[in-house]
Amino acid sequence: TPLGKAIIWSDCRAEKEAFEISRLVSPADMQRFVGFGFPVGATNPLARLLWIVRNRKEEVKQAVAVLQPKDFIALRLTGQIATDLYSSFSVANILEKRYNSELFERLGIPLKLLPPLFRPEEEVGKVTKDSAKLIDVPAGTPVTIGTIDTWCGILGSGALSPGIAVDIAGTSEQVAVVTARPKQLSPGVVWPLWPGLYFSGGPTQMGASVLSWLQRILSPFKAISFPDLESVAKKAPPGASGLVFLPYLRGERMPIWDSSARGVFFGLTDRHTRAHIVRAAYEGIAYSIRHILETACENVEQPPTCLHVSGGGAHSTFWNQIKADVVGVPVVELENHESAIVGAAMLAACPPSEPHNLAKLSQQMVRLSRRYTPNSDLAHIYDRQFEVYKALYLNTKKLMHKLASCQSRKEVRKE
Repeated sequence: TPLGKAIIWSDCRAEKEAFEISRLVSPADMQRFVGFGFPVGATNPLARLLWIVRNRKEEVKQAVAVLQPKDFIALRLTGQIATDLYSSFSVANILEKRYNSELFERLGIPLKLLPPLFRPEEEVGKVTKDSAKLIDVPAGTPVTIGTIDTWCGILGSGALSPGIAVDIAGTSEQVAVVTARPKQLSPGVVWPLWPGLYFSGGPTQMGASVLSWLQRILSPFKAISFPDLESVAKKAPPGASGLVFLPYLRGERMPIWDSSARGVFFGLTDRHTRAHIVRAAYEGIAYSIRHILETACENVEQPPTCLHVSGGGAHSTFWNQIKADVVGVPVVELENHESAIVGAAMLAACPPSEPHNLAKLSQQMVRLSRRYTPNSDLAHIYDRQFEVYKALYLNTKKLMHKLASCQSRKEVRKE
């Protein structure tokens, strides 16, 4: 029986706990506890777990374990409590496949809340007779534990070979470059992906959710569709006539990892129109992708020569072309936009004893669709404005933090 609701990925309620973890656990100790370094932020599983322990004391007393949503589904299917290593990043030691009791003793988190650890391709159990009746699946069907959507999406994007970058374009953007030999294990940039493989990159805090925000504020009384929003943006020229947008509406994760960052439209004049604002938003997300890739490529031997794009945002040919023009490499749209589902299917088809088969499965299961070539005539516009984009955060960070300290969830609410 669930004792509480799931905490969505973008929720930043654990900001105070993240600060406490940073104070109590040094980067060197964190590396020792979980196997690699990472910036402790409000969206980390460890910070959220600490928030639950501190703010849901009665539920914690009753709890058998704290589970990810997918692991709760696995429990309902099989009757087994479990999780996978990569969904437990910042909580479990991915390299050693274990929890470090010293970490949880230091933070005051009961070890009883931590479920048994499995590799993503391992079977957690079989569908029970009762569950089989509910979902019309034969009893005894094996259930693979799987992993977090980002990891699955990277695997399902056909990017296991050098020179291919990934953009999973959803509510947020997940951007990565896979490598077998990272130059350095930079905290918050390089992550274990699979035995012998790492990815350099990470997630933004917002992606297509920026467009949903624009829909609400530009047309509060009559819904405006995404195609209509694109039509508006197309009326403005590339570069939005010098208008630059920082998409930090809920803070930002990769590459700045700052939950107090704030959104900015920079360069507004009385000549700018609604079209310029909308186009700047599309371009702002593209700049964030380029910013992540620029940071990610500092850790890989071979820079990407193309960008595989999937997710709901990949349906937009307009946005795919903007990404190609801004990033400066061809964007290749996947035939199946649901790359995370493809990656999950690959895990289910990959025997734990044969992890090397993953590359073969990728070749068999990932299909490419349309290719978008960068417009070299626009490079000087986007190169110049990308430098402004990066400088904006660095030059307004202190002011952003000052504003963030004045804002509370009660003060910032929907009108």
